[in-house]
Amino acid sequence: MKKALVALPDQIWDIIDSELKGKMGEGHSDIVRAIVLSYLSEKGYWTKAEKLRAKKESSRTAKKDEDSDVLDTMITSLAKLLEEKGYINQEEWEQKIKKNLKS
Repeated sequence: MKKALVALPDQIWDIIDSELKGKMGEGHSDIVRAIVLSYLSEKGYWTKAEKLRAKKESSRTAKKDEDSDVLDTMITSLAKLLEEKGYINQEEWEQKIKKNLKS
């Protein structure tokens, strides 16, 4: 979250103190934040920003899922190769995994 120093005319502060204090927040920061969010929401910007954020998050999740699938395939292939070469068997592999998960 970012912060901004805001300078407003005295008349605006008078309105904030007399009309909005207690209705939109208790302090000046709360009230100005509520005004900005209300305006952005009313104009549809907040919705657009939320949709964009959700789209980015969805894209990140899909990439993580894809990366996870690749890693799973790589590990499975390595385990099968080690088993085929006689270095380790399935039971030893599972025991090693369980041991490492506990620590």
